[in-house]
Amino acid sequence: MRIDQRLTPALLGINARQHLFLGAWFNLVHEHSLDSYRVRAMNPLNIVRELQRMFEPPADESDCRVVAEEALEILDKHPVIVDRASHYVALNDAVLLISEAVKSKEGGFRKNALLLKSFVRELEVSLARHFLQDCFEWMEQELLEIPDEETLQQRVLSDGNIDRVCRDILSVSHDEGFSLESLFHLYRVFVPSVERGAVPEVEPAPLPLPGPVEDQGRMPSAAPTPAPYDFAECFARVKRVILTEPQERRLIFVITGCTDEAAEVCCGNFGAITISEVPP
Repeated sequence: MRIDQRLTPALLGINARQHLFLGAWFNLVHEHSLDSYRVRAMNPLNIVRELQRMFEPPADESDCRVVAEEALEILDKHPVIVDRASHYVALNDAVLLISEAVKSKEGGFRKNALLLKSFVRELEVSLARHFLQDCFEWMEQELLEIPDEETLQQRVLSDGNIDRVCRDILSVSHDEGFSLESLFHLYRVFVPSVERGAVPEVEPAPLPLPGPVEDQGRMPSAAPTPAPYDFAECFARVKRVILTEPQERRLIFVITGCTDEAAEVCCGNFGAITISEVPP
């Protein structure tokens, strides 16, 4: 487990839940953390996708059973899916059919196969459309404030749910193309290099020596004041980066030192890459 020594709640002004969330994020994306493998593990979206692949050859009944059991464990009482149940109308039917198939001694996945595939496919579509957004909205509300009369049992449950949803946010983001390095960079949006503000403090410049007459009497400029740390603003920024649809970019490179003979061989279209002697 990795702990960020610079994560000091008193300096950032964050509550215990926000501290837990940031600590979980750091531990999951740090390159030397043993827990970073959990980001690459199954989440509700890719386990449902994997289950659909098990319905086709060369997967057999035993393969379906192994993946189905994991799917039931991942989907069971998920705080976000339970809280946003209206977004996942196929969940109950899909879980019921998967459970029946797992409990069957043999041939369980061939029974009602078309119906099972239909509900699982519908569940995958709804998860792909809503799950990541729902995770951010659930987390935003959960981290806002801690109830005054929260019991120890409620705190343990809440902490477990925050850790679970944080992992799923990172896991789904990683599954959709964010590298661990990118997710670690987004952690630095939450915890900047200078803890007292989101904008690093600039060391005040030395006062200038008296110069010409026209400079005398001019007051030296004050050093910039760091902006106050705002967790909600940082959370919104990270949420916006992860949820924004990716944009296509066109990159142009210049290759130098290429002979005429090599140009005749190298120029052409290679998939999405074009090598040409003529500038675009």
